[in-house]
Parts: sequence; C-alpha cells; structure tokens
Amino acid sequence: ILLKAHSLNLIQLLAIICVTGNTNVDNCVINVCRVLEVAQQTSIPVYRGAYDHILFIENRTQDPFHGSDGFGDIFEPTDLPDMTPYHPEEHGVTAMARIIKEHPGEISLLVVGSLTNVALAMRMYPEIIELIVSLTVMGGNFLGIGNITPSAEFNAFSDPEAVDIVLRGLKRPITIVPWEVCIAPRNTITWDWRRNVLGEREHPILTLLNPVEDVIFNEYEFSAIWECADCIATVSLLAPDEIIKSFEIIPAAIELHGQQTRGQFVVDRRLDRRDREPNAKIITEINTQNYKKALYWTIFDDVKVSLDEYLRP
Repeated sequence: ILLKAHSLNLIQLLAIICVTGNTNVDNCVINVCRVLEVAQQTSIPVYRGAYDHILFIENRTQDPFHGSDGFGDIFEPTDLPDMTPYHPEEHGVTAMARIIKEHPGEISLLVVGSLTNVALAMRMYPEIIELIVSLTVMGGNFLGIGNITPSAEFNAFSDPEAVDIVLRGLKRPITIVPWEVCIAPRNTITWDWRRNVLGEREHPILTLLNPVEDVIFNEYEFSAIWECADCIATVSLLAPDEIIKSFEIIPAAIELHGQQTRGQFVVDRRLDRRDREPNAKIITEINTQNYKKALYWTIFDDVKVSLDEYLRP
C-alpha cells in the first residue's frame, strides 16, 4: 500500500526500518528486500533495527506464526533477493533519528511491529520528539482482547516497556489501531474474499504473497475473517477521513507487571482523570467497505489518484 502511494509521489517513503517480531530482524531485512525487488522499488533504503527488545524476559520466544523466516518458509535460505536496498553501515535507530532531524516537522512514522526502535530513538535522541508529525501504531487493544495471550496483542506484548516509553514521551496523541478493530465484528472482510477475489487478481505483489498466506491459512485454524492488521493501520494513515469511522482521544497506558495482563492496554475513561492529558487516539471502528476498496486501489496499476480521492463517493 505504501509502495503504491510512493510510486505516485503521494508520499516519500524515506526508509523501512526492521525490528524483531514473528522472526528475527535479519529475516525481516531479507523479506522487506524481497518485496521491494518484486515491486521494483529497490531505491528505498532498508535498515536493520533492534535485534531484541528492551528487557530480556526469560522463556519469551518469537512466535513463528508466519514460518521460521517470517515469510511462510516458501524460499530456500540460499534464495536471497536483491539486497541493494539494505544499508548495513548504519543502524536503524540512528537512521530514524537522522532522517527525522533532516526533515523536521515532515516525518510521519508508521509502526507495524514492536515499538522498540522508536523507544530507543526517543531515549538516545530526545530532540526528535518535537520534530515528529505523527505516529501511527498497529498494536495494543482497548477492550482487553488479546491474540498472543488472552489479554495482550502481539506487538504490544513483544515490548511493553517500549510502548510505555513512547506513550509517556511523545508530546502528541499516538494513533493506535488496536487488535479489536482488526477482528470480527468490526472487521468483516473474509478469508474467502482475500483468497478467491483479491487473490485472483494479477499483480506481482499478490503473486509473491499468495503462497505465503496460503501456508499460514493451511497451518492454522482461522476464523472466517481475514485479520490483516497491518493493512488497516496503513490505510488509516493514508486516508484517515475515509477509513476511520470512530475513535477516542483518551489517556492510555500499558500494563508492565501483571501476571495475566502484561502487555494489555489500559484506557482511562473516568470522568475524574486527575488532569491526565490524553496521549492516544484509539481507533474504535473502521469503514470496512472503504478498506476493501483501498486494497483494490493498491493493485490497480491504472489508478493514479490518491487513496482518499479514490475512496470519496
């Protein structure tokens, strides 16, 4: 989705910074380079970010939901893509801070993994905090519904300390796309539509990703809903007025210590908040029909207008 916007000069995608998640950060770098190669966008720089999260938690393991390599294990380890986009000479956290300082008041961050890199950048280079235009995050929850644990969403649970640093440190509300928005009943897009309608379209990215998602679909017992959370976060950033139906601007925190609730978001809806300033814009409902149209916009090469213009009635 971002690559389509970048190709139309609607945005400048200045960097993709990887982080450990469902697989290690090195596999993430390879996977991103593979997508850029297929999309013929190898001029976009890719950086290796944090190898691990801020705190070491014993017995915490990566969840190989997308295969051991994070890409469905459909490629041999020796079958590497064009690695030209990868810049090993600069760490991702340093690159993030440098780019923000080079473009003060112009950078919007989209985070679809843990917040480790952002938290480290804020700690190492606090001057960037005032220079960021916006931060959109796929992660967390607002009703206590989890996926990696009963009460926590995967990205938030992966590094709750990083979430805490960012929620406390950023000077403007963070846009949160929580897990509950990505599942039924708020998301109504089905796996059947993803595989047999969208998946049947001819497009290089779909040719690459269809077998990856087929591996996941066949490996796990799913609900009928296609829960592509990262896609929802991306279109919410690019066309907020057309995608976001409702939201709350509210004080939010993350549980760091609970035996059953570590990684769960806690939102403060009390009337008496003791002057707590809202630090989160939590999306509570999306326009699923416009979301579906946004996915078509991504793969229709003859569509040259912006996403929000395409989605307007």
